[in-house]
Amino acid sequence: MKKLLKKKAIAIPVLILMVLIILSGVFSYISYTVLEIKNPFAAGIGIVRVMYTDTEYVVVQNHPKVVFTKFGYSLENYMESEGYTKTDQMGAMYHFEKDGEEIRIHAPGPGRFGKWYWVYDVVEE
Repeated sequence: MKKLLKKKAIAIPVLILMVLIILSGVFSYISYTVLEIKNPFAAGIGIVRVMYTDTEYVVVQNHPKVVFTKFGYSLENYMESEGYTKTDQMGAMYHFEKDGEEIRIHAPGPGRFGKWYWVYDVVEE
């Protein structure tokens, strides 16, 4: 009887650890492939903050910069507050300029929350 209890006492923590490792892998995969964010914890916290608090936007990654926003929060207003002016838009790709620096931001259509992704590979011709 004691051996059986001892085996259960070892098996339960091992099982919990295996489940946590698998969940961590799944969350990392989703964060990196779907949301394009390297840190799954930052992605999860960012989603919770914009969906369930009064926070309008959250910077979840600095390079490349990724911002989660509340549904309907304006990219153009955000960039104007940062001192940028909109120069062009092609679909979901927005072009902004400030002091000769051009940046592009990919802002896909509406969903439960917004995701803005800075694109840094501007090529001069």
